[in-house]
Amino acid sequence: MAKIKLTKTAVESAQPQAKDIELRDTVVPGFLCKITPKGRRVFMLQYRTNSGQPRKPSLGLFGELTVEQARVMAQDWLAEVRRGGDPGGAKAEARKAPTVAELCKKFMEDYSKKRNKPSTRVGYQGVIDRYIIPLLGRKKVHDVKRPDVAGLMEKLSYKQTEANKAFSILRKMFSMSARRCPKSRLCAVGGCRRSRRQGRSVPCTLAPWRPSTPPDCLRCAVLATVPGNSARATGARSCRNCPFPRSIPH
Repeated sequence: MAKIKLTKTAVESAQPQAKDIELRDTVVPGFLCKITPKGRRVFMLQYRTNSGQPRKPSLGLFGELTVEQARVMAQDWLAEVRRGGDPGGAKAEARKAPTVAELCKKFMEDYSKKRNKPSTRVGYQGVIDRYIIPLLGRKKVHDVKRPDVAGLMEKLSYKQTEANKAFSILRKMFSMSARRCPKSRLCAVGGCRRSRRQGRSVPCTLAPWRPSTPPDCLRCAVLATVPGNSARATGARSCRNCPFPRSIPH
């Protein structure tokens, strides 16, 4: 476990050994570069949280990050730790967060199987398999934002019935997830409006999202992308079913 000032030359010249070796930086406490037997060079930061829990998260690979970039990141993380944060723990939790595909499976097993008829479940599964998973399945649930929903709607612009079905399922799935994890930043799909043609509920958007120019009502955020909806829907200034305030601050 050598202690040196980490530089590009020092990291590149270090040779892999039979076991992992660590080059610890003398400039930033806890900042190090781990070299694996296969030659991978990984920047890491070792620290303890304010509650005393040890952490040793990776910052990134050498090559993807320069030594200076990794050092600056380590300094930023240490500053966050001093403020009471835990960037390593937050990173680990983010990796464990469910994907949309996993939420779809959970929805079908825990919600639809108990509440819906077999024919309805078959219809739900078909929409999930055809549209939701191919376009959103790999995304983490908390990373789904308005552009992702708008992209889904654009893909289904020629199939309004299918668009309505997909949004109805998304609304139910995110509502279920929000009820089970009320402390998370995930919010259920917001207020909805019935399509005049199909009589189906069309949800507006997924939270969290903060637009650069906030609309009067978030329920109108995606309605404009659904063909056949009334133009009045996108310009309405109030919605009794909308849980969001009329004005959203930046």
